[in-house]
Amino acid sequence: MKSYSLAPGWKIFIIVFCIIIMGAGVAGFIYAFFHSTDPTATMLVSIASGLAIIAGIWMIVETIVSKIILGEDYIRSITLFTKRELLFSQIKGYTQDENYIYLAPVSNDLKRIKVYIYMGANRELRQWIERRYNNLTLSMADQTMREVMLDERYGSGRKERKLLFEKARRDSTVINITSCIAAGGIFIQQVSFYAVILAIIAPWIAIAYMYHYKGLIAIDTYKNSPLPSNFIAVCAPSFILFITGGININVQDATNIWLPAIAIGFLMGLFLVVTAIRGALSTNRTATWAAAFLYLFFIPVYSYGTVLSLNTRLDNSRAAYFETEVLFKRISKGKSTSYHLQLAPWGPVHNTEDVRVGKDFYFRTDLNSKVGIALKKGWLDIPWFTVGDVERSF
Repeated sequence: MKSYSLAPGWKIFIIVFCIIIMGAGVAGFIYAFFHSTDPTATMLVSIASGLAIIAGIWMIVETIVSKIILGEDYIRSITLFTKRELLFSQIKGYTQDENYIYLAPVSNDLKRIKVYIYMGANRELRQWIERRYNNLTLSMADQTMREVMLDERYGSGRKERKLLFEKARRDSTVINITSCIAAGGIFIQQVSFYAVILAIIAPWIAIAYMYHYKGLIAIDTYKNSPLPSNFIAVCAPSFILFITGGININVQDATNIWLPAIAIGFLMGLFLVVTAIRGALSTNRTATWAAAFLYLFFIPVYSYGTVLSLNTRLDNSRAAYFETEVLFKRISKGKSTSYHLQLAPWGPVHNTEDVRVGKDFYFRTDLNSKVGIALKKGWLDIPWFTVGDVERSF
């Protein structure tokens, strides 16, 4: 019996990379709890930092635990969450892509085993597989198309399945382009409201297409895959909604943000998991679940941006006007530059508060000068306000 694990050089590289990710997560926690004055930012940074630490720990443990065992009459794959075994007689051949060799079983009732190309003593294991078994396909792309053309879910014949595949590609192209147009339209004042609504709806339509086509539209895809992907249609609107949902807008009380944001995130995550279960082709199942895991970072971003956007864009309440004094000014520089004013207590706010403002307003506002504040109820009952010139018409 022989055991093969990841090559030492790759182990060191992955572990160092994971430590960097976890270090960034710890730094995020330190910033959130000791330097951030915005409760919303604290919560978001804490969530992102926690996910980074969890991902780093998972990748390190997976790297250490994963191995391939070659027995007298069997081959076994062990990972953190799975253990698969095939007898030599149960293997009909293998396929290969840039990173893995896939051992294909003789029956669909058995699970295939994937062998990471960068395993230690890689040449020995690869030569053993190549000597003993036939290479079933020239590429994963060929295998994917073969699976599509043989799958009765996509039609009764090859011609019907090919037509459905072409229709899936067209629909994927349309929703990806539409989502990008909606994301860009948010910055155009004349169509901004309609662009926001379309950007909120588009990711759901994109996932619905993936569900409807049962794997012909991938959640994400590997290199040179023939399958279209709706990844852009989900992630582009999510990112833009997040950065524009609170631009030049400050939440006065964040209490009512989290319930709808968590509810939206849970529903989208559930929809995505159901879609992955229903639509993952056997040839790209690993890529499907890896992409679904990646979406976990975008779903909270989408949920938060959607809640803030709906709360402000659909808010028809009458603004209450207040005035207060500027106590301090600061410019924060990092990957981007932001401008902040520290305001004296006003209206329902009984403590000094740091608020973010636009660059032009920042430079034309002096210390100890007065600014005007327009406070609105919010469509989702999340009070929000904007800061502007005194006696400005809000």
